Amino acid sequence: MRKFLTSVFVALMVIVFMSATDAQAQSDDGKKIAAEKVTLEGELIDVRCYSAMGARGEKHEMCANACAKAGDPVGILTKD
Repeated sequence: MRKFLTSVFVALMVIVFMSATDAQAQSDDGKKIAAEKVTLEGELIDVRCYSAMGARGEKHEMCANACAKAGDPVGILTKD
């Protein structure tokens, strides 16, 4: 459980850091446009296992940590 919470904390800190920077994107015509700052709230999930079998939560913690360390994609599962 401790490793899972640490992983969630690190992921959220990365999101906060990324949203705090002045991120810019380019439109199709090459003009720079400012990115919109957003706050996401939800559960950090292992995308592969969640997509394949709906695996999530504390019961899936060890597998999700192993998959994330192996480089598998993770995501944030929100209410909507």
